[in-house]
Amino acid sequence: MKKIVIPLFLIFVTSQLHAQKVNWLSFEDAISLNKENPKPILIDIYTDWCGYCKKMDRITYSNKIISSYINKNFYPVKLDGEQREDLI
Repeated sequence: MKKIVIPLFLIFVTSQLHAQKVNWLSFEDAISLNKENPKPILIDIYTDWCGYCKKMDRITYSNKIISSYINKNFYPVKLDGEQREDLI
């Protein structure tokens, strides 16, 4: 059993190391970059307690194809839905 579990664990860990991530920006940075080079702004509103938000981070945004597409075509912004501060 150990002979099967260890290689599977190593495959899982190495696949996660090569996963590309979305380069999240602050809202202010996205606005200033948009003035220099206009692109759509992708806003992800999340909360700490949201299970779907965590699943999106873990599965969708760590997908190499999706994250590279987002980084290339959008200015991605991640906003906490429960923050009290003003954006601008």
